[in-house]
Amino acid sequence: MSNDKLDSHEIEKALMLILIFMGTVLCSWLPFLITGYEPLNALLEVVSACSTADLSTGITRTGLEPGLKIVLIVDMLLGRVEFLAFLIFLYPRTWIKVGS
Repeated sequence: MSNDKLDSHEIEKALMLILIFMGTVLCSWLPFLITGYEPLNALLEVVSACSTADLSTGITRTGLEPGLKIVLIVDMLLGRVEFLAFLIFLYPRTWIKVGS
């Protein structure tokens, strides 16, 4: 058994990733609640989209409101590409050369 310990910086990184995931789920869940969907069913749909689990309670369908489809599409994209990779891609310093 290894005695390797995580330092506080590594723990902070892991917790930040968990918080980003939970924040995304919460922000994606709210539009479903506002439009009147049953809370637990809507939560399952959002978590399934974010984690690419491919589970559904029937909310995700062709007749779903376009705004909610966009929410789920973004969730699926974030889940597939991974949250940190997507955030790094959106961070301007990764694709714009800032003065030398």
